[in-house]
Parts: sequence; structure tokens; C-alpha cells
Amino acid sequence: MKNLILVISSLIFLSACQMTGVYVSDLPLEKEKIISFDNKSKSELYGNTLDFFPHYWKNSKAVIQMQDENRGRIIAKGNIGSHGYGVQIKATVQIDVKDGKARISITHISNKSDQPGAIEYAGISRDGMIKDNQQAIDNLFFEYERFINQNISNDDW
Repeated sequence: MKNLILVISSLIFLSACQMTGVYVSDLPLEKEKIISFDNKSKSELYGNTLDFFPHYWKNSKAVIQMQDENRGRIIAKGNIGSHGYGVQIKATVQIDVKDGKARISITHISNKSDQPGAIEYAGISRDGMIKDNQQAIDNLFFEYERFINQNISNDDW
């Protein structure tokens, strides 16, 4: 009897997960990049980094989870890309700044869809997810560095 109840509750749980289309990846992908910005103070980099968030996410208030100017740290959680078919790549992005440098750490990467069956319909393989996740991460690194460098050159107006 206990086994029957366990099997039934497991089936209900699994079918509920499948109905929501949620898939949290177990892909061991965490990335970090350190970028140098010559002659840029911690305060300037922190301000430019805060400016970057609405540029990248449009609604920065929805993604920024923590900001600490004294430590030079901003942590955000949000969508960093897409596989298509409504499957989003979500991650935690932490940016730490100090005089002349910024460190971007991307962790807790997951692939999620709120549309039932979207992941199965998209037919995304494990290798495809790794590739798409890596491209999304590289794009975030590129966009951040480009944005900060653009702001450096626009400071003397």
C-alpha cells in the first residue's frame, strides 16, 4: 500500500512538472571573466555598471537582487538568452568592481519555459543547450565590456 501511494504521488509530481514545461538544467556551466578598464575608479565603474543593467534587461528593478556600493557588488537574476520556442536561459549575474577592473560571474544557469512541452517541442539536446548557454554568456560579457568602454569614451562631452 505504501509503495502504491509512493508511485502515485511520484507520477502526479512528474506529470505536474511536465505540464508546466519547466526544465532546470544540470549543465555544469559557470563562467567568470575579469575585464580591465584603465584609469577608471571603482566609483565610476560601479555607476557605469548600474547603467548597464537597464541597457541589458530593460527593467533593471525586476532583476537586481542586491547592490552594495561599498563592496562594489551588484547581483541580478534574469533572462540572459533564449533557445527559441519560448525556452529561456536564466542565470544569476554578479558583477564586482574595483579600481580599474570588473569581474563578472555567471552562475545558477537554468533553461526554463512556462509553455507546456516547449522544451520537448524544441528538441534541444544537452549539447545544444551547452552551446546556446555559452553563446548567451559570451554575449553578456561582450555587451558589458562594450557598454562600459562606450561610456568611458562618452565621459568627455
